[in-house]
Amino acid sequence: MSIHWTPELSVGVEEIDNQHKELYRNVEIFFAQIQKGNGNGNLPNLFTYLETYVTTHFSLEEKYMTKFHVEGCGYEDAKEHKAQHRAFLRDFTAFKEEILENGPTSQLVDEFQKWIVNWLAGHLGKTDRGLGRFLRSALPFLKRN
Repeated sequence: MSIHWTPELSVGVEEIDNQHKELYRNVEIFFAQIQKGNGNGNLPNLFTYLETYVTTHFSLEEKYMTKFHVEGCGYEDAKEHKAQHRAFLRDFTAFKEEILENGPTSQLVDEFQKWIVNWLAGHLGKTDRGLGRFLRSALPFLKRN
């Protein structure tokens, strides 16, 4: 199972789309390193890098959720969106701990890869696109892709 950015995943806000593209590249590199066996000794660093990038990206999105308003109304899905971010980090941490403890077995890596690919596609394709619509209406001057 591979992970690739597609234009259908665009939220229409340049900064967020650029970070999503970079996130996809990072995830792709992460799994390529594990599959080649190159990442096994470096797994803690690979996980830390990916986790740091995701956390930074989530912080940007959450800042946008609370900073901008449309006619006095904030982003109505902010609570659910943030909950999805927390759930991702919880599940990511569980996978990380299991893989670091038991090693990157084929079954565990496959399960982790399927989970992250499905989560990203679903979250970006639906939840983040909703944030994109909100931001574009709140900030018509935002750079768009």
